[in-house]
Amino acid sequence: MVTSCQSPVADAFCSLPIYLSRHRRDLSRHRRDRQIKTRPMNWATTFHRLLATGFFLFTFHLSPFTSTVWAGPFDDFGVGSRDAAMGGAYTAIADDFSGAYYNPGALSLIKESSFGFGFTYTHPRLYLNSQESRIENVTGTPFGFIVPLRGIFKEKAAIGFSGFMLGSLIYDVAMPPLNQPDFALDRHRLRQQILMFAASAQIFPFLSVGAGAQVQASIPSSVSMYLDAPFLLSGQPTPGAPPSGYDFGVDVAYIITPTAGLLIKFSPRFKIGFTFRDSLDMRIKLKSSEIASGLSASPQTLDIMVASHILYTPRQYVLGTAVDILPDLTAAFDLIRTDWSGFPNPSAHISLSSPDPVLNQVLPSVPPPPDPNFSDTLSQRFGIEYRLNLIPKIKTAIRAGYGWSPSPIPDQTGESNFLDSDRHTFSGGLGIAFPAPWSLVAKPIEANFHLRYQLLAKRRVVKLGTVPADNPGQPGYTIDGDIFSGGLSLNLSF
Repeated sequence: MVTSCQSPVADAFCSLPIYLSRHRRDLSRHRRDRQIKTRPMNWATTFHRLLATGFFLFTFHLSPFTSTVWAGPFDDFGVGSRDAAMGGAYTAIADDFSGAYYNPGALSLIKESSFGFGFTYTHPRLYLNSQESRIENVTGTPFGFIVPLRGIFKEKAAIGFSGFMLGSLIYDVAMPPLNQPDFALDRHRLRQQILMFAASAQIFPFLSVGAGAQVQASIPSSVSMYLDAPFLLSGQPTPGAPPSGYDFGVDVAYIITPTAGLLIKFSPRFKIGFTFRDSLDMRIKLKSSEIASGLSASPQTLDIMVASHILYTPRQYVLGTAVDILPDLTAAFDLIRTDWSGFPNPSAHISLSSPDPVLNQVLPSVPPPPDPNFSDTLSQRFGIEYRLNLIPKIKTAIRAGYGWSPSPIPDQTGESNFLDSDRHTFSGGLGIAFPAPWSLVAKPIEANFHLRYQLLAKRRVVKLGTVPADNPGQPGYTIDGDIFSGGLSLNLSF
């Protein structure tokens, strides 16, 4: 979140989310003297609250504030190791626990129940003028399952689920200046935990369709505070003023956006898939009413609204093909249109108001953040898989992939400094299917491994002469870097 503050009062309010996050353990102290009222338990309401709380803890990992997140982890780093090794060209394949993401329509072609999970590790090295930007390494756990529906559905329908859970607590709140250079897209690509559900039906022997949803938890928050305004300005408390204090609350809601897919099977060796994923825009609003003492004869109410976009995944349209060139050799290609033009500025918008005219005179007027003017992109991904039997009862697959993604960020010749560049992604991996030890499951266990290397093309930015000299990007800068990631996954069929 980013904003611009023009007075000591505004500076204090700009630091409000950081202040609250650093002192969240002390919030309960302001509730200890409240009278607790009891009422008969409503089991339906109680169950809903427990479910909401559990989902909230999963999605935000016990953190009441999260950094702004752009794009999703699946889009950039894959779900399982098989699809990641093939460069993410998986829309016309999608035959494992990653299907709920890559193509909901492909699930009904899977005739066995399966469960999969994995582990991913990402190490970014991004440079601004040859100096490395500090971006933390990230670990995560993808998982999912697929269940064919039998009985009246005769295995021509299926349901699936995919999810991604961060491996460590992400607790990062920042309000840097609006024009501070930042790899915002990369800094937060993997800081998202997501759930995806899907259902599929085989309409004809050659056509399967599916629909689903991606789910996130939203956290509309409220803050009530009592502040001594002269104390904020001068550090001297006002005699007789009520003690400063605050109360903080979080309400859990859900953001659900649709997904859809279809798979056309022209022959056992040639398939075409199409997937649609709608955009997801999560906003946070901090509503606060303060009692400002000492600026007039009596304490006055100060109303504050801090609004920001904390998560955004763009709308995507994906067309994919998969061809068995040989009985043991599959090639796949995906073409992805991503609507980055809907990208909202992540800067926080702060509005201050008061019925007191004296207080209004010292309140700054903060304009809304400007449109970043990102562009829609068209990305390509290509993958191959070669299957062979080197050892009896053990099947082996060798995989490789390549992807190219143009940057949606225009040349930063003005005051903004969003850092990004075109990307080349190289990937490879190995898959092994072997009998389950001790007959734990009847089907072979699939173990997959992958490595991915993403190279950011060197990009030179030159600022216009009209940009103020104190802009951190003046007179220009160079962007480059790379991102290494790897992981493994297991898939069990029943």
